[in-house]
Amino acid sequence: MGIVINSVADCFSFARKYPSAFVLYLIQAMISLIFELALLGLLGLGFTGTPSIPRTLDIASFFLVLIIFIIVELISLSLIYGATPILIRQGSEQRKISISSAVKAAWKNLLRIIGLEFILGVIAFAIALVMIIPIVMLSVSFFYGGIVLFIIGAVVFVGALVALIYVMSRLSLSMTLLMIANKRVGESIDSSWKLMDGKVLRFFAANLLMLIALIPLELLYILPQFLFPTDFIIISLTSLIYSTIAGLLLGIFPTVFYYNLKGSK
Repeated sequence: MGIVINSVADCFSFARKYPSAFVLYLIQAMISLIFELALLGLLGLGFTGTPSIPRTLDIASFFLVLIIFIIVELISLSLIYGATPILIRQGSEQRKISISSAVKAAWKNLLRIIGLEFILGVIAFAIALVMIIPIVMLSVSFFYGGIVLFIIGAVVFVGALVALIYVMSRLSLSMTLLMIANKRVGESIDSSWKLMDGKVLRFFAANLLMLIALIPLELLYILPQFLFPTDFIIISLTSLIYSTIAGLLLGIFPTVFYYNLKGSK
């Protein structure tokens, strides 16, 4: 259990030691919030999704903003995901971090990063797609009865969920290996799969422990939406805080786990 606890503790330690790393995820959170507000505005909705000033939907403007949002999100997320392992390497080897050099390294590998994200996304989507079948079976059994159909649907759903967690855990070090070990897309996926052999349970346990540690932050994010559902400033601030802190801690986790994995050998 050492690597489980150490990985989570090291994530918080890195965040405390290098608070400037939060800047990356704060920028990403602000980009998402700005485009979310723009899209809601074009739909004539308020921040909470309730109708505001009635207006005619400008389809062209809506899709233009949507396309720009997708492109900006794709590039910004790719740069952040690529820069994050570099920041961990800098902190581990140089005892200091440089956001600009980490982002530059990610920019140089942008196409490879996007390619890796696409492949991992397709794999996750394919497995998740299988989960639709048992959901349909469970729905049918709920409305029309049939204990056998319900049991089969439940078993298939759990099996697909376990398969999704297992496969994505085995591939979780792909981005780290792509950036730190300078491997090609295919090589990083293959190396991650081999490195995580027999370590999925520890990786899952560490992830679960991280989520438990983030419960106070999650409450800070959720409660204001019930207590102040129409207060734009409070909801925006808590959303930015949650996205920034949780984004960094969960973002650096695979690379921190990788370094602890190397150190345990």
